[in-house]
Amino acid sequence: MKRIVAIMLAFVMALSLCACDHVPPEMSKDTYKVGKKALEVMDKHLAGGIDAAEAEKQLTAVYGEITAVMNSIHPDPSSSTYAKDYEYAKTAKSVEYSIKNFVLGLRGEEDSLGKVPDLQKSRDFLYSTLTGADMNKG
Repeated sequence: MKRIVAIMLAFVMALSLCACDHVPPEMSKDTYKVGKKALEVMDKHLAGGIDAAEAEKQLTAVYGEITAVMNSIHPDPSSSTYAKDYEYAKTAKSVEYSIKNFVLGLRGEEDSLGKVPDLQKSRDFLYSTLTGADMNKG
């Protein structure tokens, strides 16, 4: 029963994210686009639409995309856009972190803290990053 409720909640949140398509001010459009792709894959897997192997395959490709986005962001302390670029880099890192943890959870592997990441928590962290929610603050 809890799984059904979690799946339904995930779909409702995904639909609301798709409907608004509002990029948080601290996030680049490229990061947002890649994050949405990752969220869609996570939601498909959690809903039973794709198996773990397919989810891992798709998320590995998305991980390559977010790595490319991160490599394109260069916060330069002497630049007038340093604060904005720093925030862009930070949110891209959050998206990368969510994807990595989800894949570790799919594989049943431990993270740096010695725990197997919870798939729903990894997905929810990504959702909060993409919506600018307070879950990532602090």
